[in-house]
Amino acid sequence: MGAPAGFKLNKPLASILGNGILLWLNLWSFAFEELSVIASKISLGWWLFLAGRYMGVTLQLTLMIDFVKLTTWHSHWVYFYFAKLNRLQFGLFSSLSKLFLGKKINVLRHRVDTCEYDVGQLLLGTLLFTILAFLVTTNLVFFVFFAGVRGSIVLISLMLWLPVVVLNSLPLASLVYRVWNSRFFITAMELDICQDPEDTSAVLEKYISTSTRVVGKHQ
Repeated sequence: MGAPAGFKLNKPLASILGNGILLWLNLWSFAFEELSVIASKISLGWWLFLAGRYMGVTLQLTLMIDFVKLTTWHSHWVYFYFAKLNRLQFGLFSSLSKLFLGKKINVLRHRVDTCEYDVGQLLLGTLLFTILAFLVTTNLVFFVFFAGVRGSIVLISLMLWLPVVVLNSLPLASLVYRVWNSRFFITAMELDICQDPEDTSAVLEKYISTSTRVVGKHQ
């Protein structure tokens, strides 16, 4: 594995973690190859052509986001594993630090109390702290690497999602109508008070017929 960023890794632990990651990647590669064979049988290119021709831009972008998430799903779980592992390790460091300070966590009262430890407990704590100190660097290097991979994937998804939000938020259809056919929008309104209630229906029918003729001329 070498010494990335100057950190000297624990070779046995790095070998175990690396073999586990490679096994997971090979499994995902096999599953993805099987899905590719199924997609080739159902003419995926034809469906993509139909999606690009008859579907909107926002739907195409969301499909691209789903495709990115699907193809990088394996890296998410590797990152999740190392995040949990590092959280466990630093939790053990916190507990061992309280051991050396002569304190303990009172779970019932949710506070830290003082405690006297014997020599055997202190010796066991020292051994566990030494082992963790030699192993935490290797796990941290793996975590930082896959956190960077996960961050880049999230950044790509956000870059694809930003145009979707913009297109769904902006009234593009109204702007196009305003530029190309401004008479489509109502610019003024005139209200006439009818003195005779019986003439209201006749005035309304006259207004509807006039509006229909105006719209027909603009079209």
